[in-house]
Amino acid sequence: MAFPGLQCGVPGASSVPAHAANNPNNDYFGNVKDLSSPESKEAPEAERPSSSSGLLNSGVAPRTPGGRYQTIEAQLLPGMVQDLSSMMPDGASDLIYNDPQSKQEAAYVLATAGALNPAPGAASHSGVFEAWYATAGYLIPPMPPNETERRKALYRYNILDSPKDPNFDRIVHLAKLVFNTKGVVISFIADSRQWHKAYVGVDMSEADRTISMCSHTILQRSSEPVIVPDASKDWRFANNPCVTGGPKVRFYAGAPLRTPDGYNIGTLCIFDSEPKPETSPRTRHALKEFATIVMREMELWKDKIQLGIRDRIQNSMEQFTRECLETDVSEDPKKAAVDMAKVYQKAATLVRNTLDVSGCVIMDLSHFEAVDTVDASGRKTTLYIGNAYDGSPTTGSPPIHASAIQRKTEFGPIAPLPVHAVDEDEDESNPARDEPISSEDHAVLSKFLATCPEGRIYERLPKCFKRFVPSNLQYTMMVPVFDVDKRPIFMLCAYTRKGIMHVMEGYELQYLRAVGVIILSVVLKHRMTVANTAKTNFISKYQ
Repeated sequence: MAFPGLQCGVPGASSVPAHAANNPNNDYFGNVKDLSSPESKEAPEAERPSSSSGLLNSGVAPRTPGGRYQTIEAQLLPGMVQDLSSMMPDGASDLIYNDPQSKQEAAYVLATAGALNPAPGAASHSGVFEAWYATAGYLIPPMPPNETERRKALYRYNILDSPKDPNFDRIVHLAKLVFNTKGVVISFIADSRQWHKAYVGVDMSEADRTISMCSHTILQRSSEPVIVPDASKDWRFANNPCVTGGPKVRFYAGAPLRTPDGYNIGTLCIFDSEPKPETSPRTRHALKEFATIVMREMELWKDKIQLGIRDRIQNSMEQFTRECLETDVSEDPKKAAVDMAKVYQKAATLVRNTLDVSGCVIMDLSHFEAVDTVDASGRKTTLYIGNAYDGSPTTGSPPIHASAIQRKTEFGPIAPLPVHAVDEDEDESNPARDEPISSEDHAVLSKFLATCPEGRIYERLPKCFKRFVPSNLQYTMMVPVFDVDKRPIFMLCAYTRKGIMHVMEGYELQYLRAVGVIILSVVLKHRMTVANTAKTNFISKYQ
């Protein structure tokens, strides 16, 4: 889909080869025009901006050292605001894109631009962007409109911060021989950094995303490479630290690493300290093929990781099942409570270690009663009430007088949920677990039990559930376990902290449900043992 071009004055943009200029997919900024050509007219002196103010929306670039004026036609990406000057947020806003999902994804830009210290509301988007560009002299790579989903696609490969791998090393060494360049890097763009899986010609394993040239490459709408013949003459990169220092990049070519579902998670790039004015179509095609090879290796990597996880889950299930079968819960109530506490604790530890999550909590729901109600239209609804009987304690003890037989059908405040077991770091315990549950939170918990009997993965946890887990979480899994009468017995809750590069795939819920079924079998076995013993004692008493 074509997007309207936008005339923006930019300093020092370089011209591109003729064959590349005719290809709109060559670069996400489109074609570069040199205004020093005879058919271009020099702008009148009055129209030239005297400072960086109005630089990007003036339509005229400042004079370059050679007395030349240049501009570009920027073809914008879907979801991006139509004004380049508003790509950078001001001190009072975190907007880069109109897409609400991407609002939070600008944190790294704000952190970098924070050195400029604009007063809240005093600087516009354009002002901060121009101030940064005037100060640093290079373009911070904008976030893709699909940044949240793109990053999830990357995390599914579980490759960040992994050890060196000979298969990826072999690819970069072969690419160096084929392209005869100074360096080759396989990189992945995470939240605020560019991490290198394999590299040659550079001595750093990662770089800040704000200076990353590969972060510009992932803005491509296709698998076409981004070619920069001479970075020192390209307005985006002329003063970039990768160009002025470090590897001293002049020539850069990067092909996006594109997943099967269309997300650019990284790049295969080649670079040299000498400019290369022309890049042949054969070279471009070969670079794309190398990127395809990397992605095939990535799929094999992902399959290997998934097989390892399945083996770990299967082994842990076998171990836990064997331990539970060997567990004999005492008939004595006090000893039985100790025996069951050991079972719950084993389960919490097993879940944390097997799924590699930050923590696991198992909470008691045995005092909840399933109350069936019928509304005015005749529709049946099941409510889960934590203090269903009038006059009974909130722990679920049976009624002690005749007036308590009537069950409640409304939600009121209830006592905190008892915790069977917890496996988490000591500093992550949430004191709110010991606070009473309000009527509103009681109703939300009832709705969860009624609508999500198989459990659910939360990326944004509802307020009423935040009491059960620490703050600053990435994902939370909650799985209730019911007995044969559809009565809730307990709930497993596992969570991961923010910053952990992991995405829940769905098999985690299946695993939690399986663990819950094994625990439930121990509970029911104990109940049957107690019932049989009581029956035997009753019969023997009257014989």
